[in-house]
Amino acid sequence: MFFIHNFGVILFFILSKILAFLLQPLIWAIILIISALATSDPSKKKRRIFISLAVLYLFSNNFLLNECLLKYEPRAVKIDSASHYKVGIVLGGYAAKDNSTGRIVFYEASDRLLQAVYLYKQGVIEKILLSGGSAAMGDIKKIESQYVKEYLFQCGIPDSAVIAETESRNTYENAVYTSKILNSMKINSKSLLITSATHIPRAAACFKKQNVSFDPFPVQVISSGVRDITVMNIIVPNSKALFTWDLLLKEFFGTLVYKFTGKC
Repeated sequence: MFFIHNFGVILFFILSKILAFLLQPLIWAIILIISALATSDPSKKKRRIFISLAVLYLFSNNFLLNECLLKYEPRAVKIDSASHYKVGIVLGGYAAKDNSTGRIVFYEASDRLLQAVYLYKQGVIEKILLSGGSAAMGDIKKIESQYVKEYLFQCGIPDSAVIAETESRNTYENAVYTSKILNSMKINSKSLLITSATHIPRAAACFKKQNVSFDPFPVQVISSGVRDITVMNIIVPNSKALFTWDLLLKEFFGTLVYKFTGKC
């Protein structure tokens, strides 16, 4: 049974990485261009090149992206200093360890950590729970929550104020292992779930499935917050928009897969 369970975990991990790769509009365009070059039929070649260019233009449209984000992302919430939580849960996937320098490389999603530190300093949360192991199969030397905890200690945050959940490799496991830690600490009150706004729908569904009581705290909100109807936004392509679709599609279809497999 142990072998079967582990095989299932590994298979899900591999398939999730393949799905994330295939859900990139740029990959769709590249596949279409390759297929256009591979065919000797002039009409098919022309049609496929046209479709590939249309895909690139459509998904680099900032107006369309912003409209979809406005529908999908929850709005940022304001928490005053009177609010109080025993634990702020920070979901991983925002940093990596550079072995050559020993330093931590922080990504855009590190807004999760920065906001958690601010809330801790303001007295809104008592403890910071870092949820995240290694994103690579079998790489036990790069446990994100562990090296980030050490980083926070070096920045002056007491070791006793930070909890490292080191086992999880995805959002579902974030919820499972965090739930176990909260239960072991006998924390039944609401925690604060801190993650990127695009990640909140999937994360919230997973944590609800594990019966974790929480309030969501969306950070790294990408949308402008309002409908942005300008010539630049509607007509001029934006390369950043193209790659932001990778994130949005990954989260949207990731949530569907999680629901289909009973993970949320």
